[in-house]
Amino acid sequence: MTATDRLKNAIAKIEELSSPCKLCPRHCGAKRDKGELGVCDLDDRLKVFCCNLHFGEEPPLSGTGLKEDVPAKGSGTVFFSGCNLRCVYCQNFAFSHNGNGRYMTVEELAEEMLKLQQRGAKNINFVTPTPQILPALKALLIARENGLTLPLLYNCGGYEDMEVLKALEGIVDIYLPDAKYQDHALAAKYSAAPDYPEKNLIALKEMWRQTKNFEYDEDGYMTKGMIVRHLVLPGAVDNSLSVLDKLKEEFADDTGKVPFGLSLMCQYFPTFKAKSYPELVDRLTFEEYLKTLEKLDTMDFELEFVQQHDDCAE
Repeated sequence: MTATDRLKNAIAKIEELSSPCKLCPRHCGAKRDKGELGVCDLDDRLKVFCCNLHFGEEPPLSGTGLKEDVPAKGSGTVFFSGCNLRCVYCQNFAFSHNGNGRYMTVEELAEEMLKLQQRGAKNINFVTPTPQILPALKALLIARENGLTLPLLYNCGGYEDMEVLKALEGIVDIYLPDAKYQDHALAAKYSAAPDYPEKNLIALKEMWRQTKNFEYDEDGYMTKGMIVRHLVLPGAVDNSLSVLDKLKEEFADDTGKVPFGLSLMCQYFPTFKAKSYPELVDRLTFEEYLKTLEKLDTMDFELEFVQQHDDCAE
């Protein structure tokens, strides 16, 4: 099957799931082609906040800090408006929750992707694409037919529908999902998704099945693979430790090695609706992040990325 045929088949399958909407585990049933809004606050129109080179992703994705003699070229990021999660601490709330962005045609988005390639981007990075994966794939098809050759990176909250993921096999080259929770109460309280732990694990297994071993280009940029992100929340270190334990339990081989990447983040700050939750009003402390780092130190992921906490000089 050619790449074009694969994309066309995926579009046909996902079209069946898009209205009444079954694109994420919520299966909210919105008739989006009739103008109804899903839980994501979107109908079936394509809405994008911005398309630009992004240099803040993990080094093999954006190039920042990758190699001293290799200039960072950036990830060709498409920030989609809307989101299927309702995270009260969302750092992208302006477009993920408040609806900022502009409506585009699929032809316009295809042109934006081609421009990112011309500017030197090392991948096309779909950020929170789940609710808009149908028009996103239609735009990708046009771009591919007009010379787009970059790997496709699927950057999501990790709350995904299995049928959608199956349709993406052979289309997505790099998965960059979150693993936010193992604590069901926190998942319900902070993201309105009490079933997140189960749905996330199923999604991660399917993503890993599709990508398997890492592949890189001659400069060390990733062209295939999976990196799982986890943001440590204040007052929720036990949840973070449980997430790490679950990843090891479900994915480690006989030697204890987890064969994909793990990005452990401390960039939390109180924003959006977080200040309505007393436990979320302060930034993550260094001591809290250190506990998760110490846990990570006992584990063996294929790749490991950590962030420098503001209170740590080393």
